[in-house]
Amino acid sequence: MFTNRSAIITGSARRKTPRKMCKQVYLSFEMCGCQLRYRLDECDYGRTDPRCRHVRKAVKATHRDYCHYHTRVKARAERARSRYWAARGRHLWPAPPPMSMPVVTEEDVRSGSASWW
Repeated sequence: MFTNRSAIITGSARRKTPRKMCKQVYLSFEMCGCQLRYRLDECDYGRTDPRCRHVRKAVKATHRDYCHYHTRVKARAERARSRYWAARGRHLWPAPPPMSMPVVTEEDVRSGSASWW
């Protein structure tokens, strides 16, 4: 259960008088917290009134960027991912040896038991 008591979520951080909000139960919570406050419903009675009921609503995530912060984070991650794959293409890592190939250690090479090496 999630109660709307945070000043950021209720929008009272910018207002002198806080908004009257219901306690809402979310079916799924995938939205950016900085945008969640815009999806809350105003309460007709006030949250302390006994007539106020819980609101069940589904908050679904979309593929758009919710805020400037998450836009920057997403762009930074995309650049890092792009650099990784570019470096991976320039310096290809060797494929693992086949299972039939024997494992040769430095000691085998020094002792001469790995004559084919």
